[in-house]
Amino acid sequence: MTSVVPLLGSARSKRLLGGVLLAIFLLPGWGQAQPQPLSPGATLPRMDAELQRLDGSSVPVSDLLGREGTVFLFWANRCPWIDRYEERVQDLVKKFQSAGVQFVRINANAQASAQACRKRMQQQGYETPYVRDPDASFAKALGASQTPQVYLFNAQKRLVYTGSIDDSPSNPSRVQEPYLRDAISALLDGRTPEVQSTKPFGCTLKYPG
Repeated sequence: MTSVVPLLGSARSKRLLGGVLLAIFLLPGWGQAQPQPLSPGATLPRMDAELQRLDGSSVPVSDLLGREGTVFLFWANRCPWIDRYEERVQDLVKKFQSAGVQFVRINANAQASAQACRKRMQQQGYETPYVRDPDASFAKALGASQTPQVYLFNAQKRLVYTGSIDDSPSNPSRVQEPYLRDAISALLDGRTPEVQSTKPFGCTLKYPG
């Protein structure tokens, strides 16, 4: 028995292929330009950028900085990798917040409403700021493209680490390189982190527009 396979060159096949490509292109995040992440050593940009608290009020980036350093975590309400990192981030907050390191979760996804962010915050019991970046201007200034993606700045507002939280997104028991934890420890000890940049891993950040 001979199977019949439509030729790619046929008019019907071309229409089908065109429809598939168009559907893929229209998926959220497909085709959007990926920004270049800020390089270690760079100064924190857009200090005057207005982020949005979940009650709708505005807050400048400068009001969110920690005494010894600041971790900006680009976050999402619906992302399986965020789910896997919730407990790990909470542990980092408990370990370092009392030492003067501020943790700020930022949601720059186009579809993220304040209501959805509030629900996530309440369900997870966040004790540190969770803010929105409605036009993604701050995310673009830092070059964020994934959730989670982290940026650690020191007290002098210099970037000392950016990238992934650790080397095992799927399983915390298999972490061998806790990049963010080690970078914060080095910062507090007055040292330069051994690893200053890693490739971010997670869900694609969906910019507005």
